[in-house]
Amino acid sequence: MTKSFAHSAIAATAVIAALVFSGCSSSSPDASPETPQGSEGVSQDMIDLVAQASGEIGFEGPASSPGIVPDQSIAVITCAAAAAGCVRVAEGVKAAGELVGWSVSELDGQGQAAGQNSAILQAVSQGVDGIVLVAIDSSSVSQGMSAAADAGIPVVSVQADNVVGNAPTDVYAEPVSGSLRAGEALGAYAVVESDATAKVATLSTDELAVTRNRTAGFVEQIDACSGCEVVDTQNYLLSKAVTDVPLLVSSMLQSHPDLDYIFVDIGQFGALTAQAIQSAGSEAEVLSVDCNPDDIVLIRDGAGQSACAANALGAGGWAAVAALNFAIAGEPTPEGLVVPTKLITVDNLPDTDEWAGDFDLAAEYGAFWGIN
Repeated sequence: MTKSFAHSAIAATAVIAALVFSGCSSSSPDASPETPQGSEGVSQDMIDLVAQASGEIGFEGPASSPGIVPDQSIAVITCAAAAAGCVRVAEGVKAAGELVGWSVSELDGQGQAAGQNSAILQAVSQGVDGIVLVAIDSSSVSQGMSAAADAGIPVVSVQADNVVGNAPTDVYAEPVSGSLRAGEALGAYAVVESDATAKVATLSTDELAVTRNRTAGFVEQIDACSGCEVVDTQNYLLSKAVTDVPLLVSSMLQSHPDLDYIFVDIGQFGALTAQAIQSAGSEAEVLSVDCNPDDIVLIRDGAGQSACAANALGAGGWAAVAALNFAIAGEPTPEGLVVPTKLITVDNLPDTDEWAGDFDLAAEYGAFWGIN
């Protein structure tokens, strides 16, 4: 099958944007990908995992919430203002803040620890009541975290898989990112769609806990398939990804021309991978996490990508506000806050180029807070 590449390569700002774990918006059909039933080597558990991950994704949250603490001021610090996914989380924080009557300021982390530390210190100096970090490794911003702790300001994070606890760089809470779930869903998809014969390669960075977990979830499913194999593993640095990813993909395909799938841990680089596949004349398919608009279009056009695992990042912003309300109310860290994750294929594509969950955020969180 000849594949056409529909989009140009990501611009240089993609390095910063790679720190984002973009979700997508709009509701999607209930249809799930067709899966073989009981093929030898394909476990029923994997078939069920694919069906569940690609089905309707409803609201998840704690059983109850304290009443909204009125008149609070919070700051949301994006990994970088140039990163669309980070901004999407911030938009969710601001929408939730508007509903509960909180003041929300957005600060730019500038894609590096120095800028992120500076933004946290700015928020502390402003006397905010809470801070949301978006795709920022809390252990890399120890100065800012210490300042927030000294000022008694709770910090929650989204899409970072930070440690929750009481240590100096721990956060008060982080909604479940779906990182393992995303990787597992894509791994199971590769097994099911290949009839348990998938030859795959992984393209990932070790720099972020959330990306390490995504890759681990994918590899776990491939390893559970006796007829499948991870034939190549390549790591990249975020600072050099825009130039290095195409070269790494080309090397993979030269060494393994029979590759079926290339797993990409950050969707920002899915389009670059698909372009490199097309240039090599390969029939390999991209499987990526995030479901950026480019990913959705590539799947819709049959242009080198067959599936992605979407994160509804706006919902992550709402969940962060819910977590901060627990903190400000003096409650223990809540369990059950989730960033929705869904397996997207050609069978259940959203109507637009984004997915943000299969439920109304304002209605669900309004009911959760008792303010509808």
